[in-house]
Amino acid sequence: MTYVPEDQNYAIPFKNEITILQLLQHRAGVFDVANDMIPDSISASVPYKNDWYMEYIKATNPPTLSLLMRWLEL
Repeated sequence: MTYVPEDQNYAIPFKNEITILQLLQHRAGVFDVANDMIPDSISASVPYKNDWYMEYIKATNPPTLSLLMRWLEL
């Protein structure tokens, strides 16, 4: 049974193998990328291991002027 939509916004690796128990125990491997550092212990080979994902995204994809203007309106 799937608990999240089949959508690109929810493209969580191995989501079909994640159990509710793992989510409740905070052991499902789903990270709060806006607030937590991605641990270097994850099995995926990604360039942002042991780094802040949001900082990695900002460094590799600088925000556009329109995005900056929306942030300033907040």
